[in-house]
Amino acid sequence: MEKLVTDITYLYFGNCKLYLSSVIDLYNRDMVAYTISDCQDTDFVLDTLNQLELPKG
Repeated sequence: MEKLVTDITYLYFGNCKLYLSSVIDLYNRDMVAYTISDCQDTDFVLDTLNQLELPKG
């Protein structure tokens, strides 16, 4: 992983609204972590960040 960016995208399905929290590596444009939820709160974003396996040191 080189440079990481985060984003929250709103997904609409009829009357339903979901949120996509994602982390993208700008070096190769891979989505390295994501979470989908019907609630946009701190835990939602932390769930996404906790998926990352960052190098130690």
